[in-house]
Amino acid sequence: MNEEILGVLRENDSILEPAILVRDVTFRLARIESVPIRVRVWFDALNARDPYRFELSHYAHTPTQADSYVPSAPYEDSEERALRRAIRTLVDWVEGAERQGHTPDPSWLVPAGT
Repeated sequence: MNEEILGVLRENDSILEPAILVRDVTFRLARIESVPIRVRVWFDALNARDPYRFELSHYAHTPTQADSYVPSAPYEDSEERALRRAIRTLVDWVEGAERQGHTPDPSWLVPAGT
């Protein structure tokens, strides 16, 4: 992360919780091609331990789940790990339901915030 940018954010006490968008990725799951998925990875300048936070455009809600799975702590110590975990958050549930005999369906991908 660029130290000059972080310095600008840290030098003003009026700024709270600065976050920098470091990656914006879109893709489609091979088994559910009709739904575009977006992952954003943010650098949270004040989180020293796990400064990379991911956001998903959709969450998985398969027939094997009572509700959509939303990660409670979407933080990692690197951009790569945050992106990998975001992808696994969806893929693991979809593949798990498929292994149990369910046919993947676009309705399994629920938009975030709904």
